[in-house]
Amino acid sequence: MRKFCFFISLIVLFLAMTACNGVDPDDPYSQAEHALDEVIAEIPLQVDTPTIDLPEIHGEYIIVWESDNPGVISIDGTVNRPADDPVTVTLTATTDVPEYDDTVSREVEVTVLPE
Repeated sequence: MRKFCFFISLIVLFLAMTACNGVDPDDPYSQAEHALDEVIAEIPLQVDTPTIDLPEIHGEYIIVWESDNPGVISIDGTVNRPADDPVTVTLTATTDVPEYDDTVSREVEVTVLPE
């Protein structure tokens, strides 16, 4: 019976940890990572529009964007589509975690399709 109770306890613990998605509600660093993960998940991986939404705020977090090719995707979300071949641009979202005197960043590669 003890082994059965122990096994059930492990299952309950696993389910509780899975339900939290690894986000510790008491850890500002974990919360900032989760916020950026949510923002990055909403960025399209292929773009054929004149703009994309690069949110500057998500919850309590201010997001600063960088582009490795601002001539194709600028940090305000303006897209300049290439004439011939697709171009891949790396976008980086960064937010401060003042409690740790640190920042959290996430990257996403976006392919801009030609006109």
